[in-house]
Formats: sequence, C-alpha cells, structure tokens
Amino acid sequence: VLTRNACRPLKSAAPVSPDMVFAPRKGDRILSLNYRPLTPPSNWLHSDPPGGVQAWSVDGRRLLWKQHLEREWADALASAQSVNPTYVELDRGVGGWLSVSYEPYGLCIVWKEASMSPSTAFLPSTLGIALDSRDFAVCAVMPGSDADKAGVTTGATITKVNGEKVSSFKAWSLASLFRSVACGSLPDLSKGEAVTSGPAQVSFTFVRHPLDPPSSHQTVSLPV
Repeated sequence: VLTRNACRPLKSAAPVSPDMVFAPRKGDRILSLNYRPLTPPSNWLHSDPPGGVQAWSVDGRRLLWKQHLEREWADALASAQSVNPTYVELDRGVGGWLSVSYEPYGLCIVWKEASMSPSTAFLPSTLGIALDSRDFAVCAVMPGSDADKAGVTTGATITKVNGEKVSSFKAWSLASLFRSVACGSLPDLSKGEAVTSGPAQVSFTFVRHPLDPPSSHQTVSLPV
C-alpha cells in the first residue's frame, strides 16, 4: 500500500516528512476508485446524472445523484479486486476550527492474490501501472508488467500520451482517456503521423524527474 498526497519534491527540496504521508482514516472522503468518479460535478444541482432520467426539483435531483453515486460505488467496489494495482483518490479536511481546507491524496493498493490487469476495461492497471490523475505521475509499477519491461519506473511523470501533451486532457478523466485510446479515437501521433498498421498500442513520453532536461525524455510503446 502506497500513499501520495503531493507532487514529487524537487531535487533542492527537503525530503518528504512522515506527516506528509497520509494513511486513510475515518472522515476522509473517497473521490474516485480506479478512475471512476464518486463525487458529483460542481454544478450537480443544475444538471441531472447520466442515465436519461430528469428531475423537476432540487430535491429530486439530489435523490437521483445519490442513487447514481451509490450504483457507481457498488460497481467500482465489486470489480476492485480484479484491478491490480488499484488506485483510490481521497481527500482529508485539514485546518483550524475557523476554516477547513481539503487536502487530496492517493492510495495505491496491490492485491497479492489478484491478476495483474483488469479483464473488462482498458485502464492504467492493464499496463501494470497506477497513475495520479492530477499530474500523470506514476505511483506504482507492477513487477513483470509491460510498463516495467519497457523501463517505466515509480516516480516518473508522463508528459505525453500518443504524442499529445497531457495538458490537452485536463478536462478528461483518466478512464475516458484510456477508453479513447482503446477504441482508436486517439491515434498514436508520437512519430509525427498516425500509426494505423500493426497491433493497437499506446505510447507514453515520460521524464524520471520534473527538473530533468528535455533531452532526457523517453518514449515507450505498450500494447493495448
């Protein structure tokens, strides 16, 4: 089990202190499980949840969102042990008695008895890695996985997916991004033109540390 609540410290920064490593405790809120959002959007009082059912009042919309998130949680929980590594995003209320701010952090769980990749959806865990959706940092790499064999290491930061800068995907969820790669709507442009022949693959350009020069960026291609 690994936790991560801040971007990787720079080379000149002090090492991470023990109080910066969060362990889940009562009162923390789960934001997503295996890249499946478990919180409503900021405009949830003015928009209906997915599914086509419409509400005609705020109370009705609140009930629809409650039912939707409960179903999402049940589905995510039922498939959690078939996803290895499993990644959970949480946050914790910190601060004094006058104001509270929420500090997000990630929790990576490796199941010893589970298979290496999920069987139903193409996710980062299919490649044997866990990704932090905030900055595309690699939080864990499964030994013997495709990513491990390609040289991807824990602590690396992905800067491009299929030749596109990750800043282009700020409004995307990681699940949506990987679903687009799997269905072919995000072709591999890492070599300057779309790769349409051969087996389906996804390319990652990554840097092992944020302060490393551009010349140290590496690009690897992994099977989808």
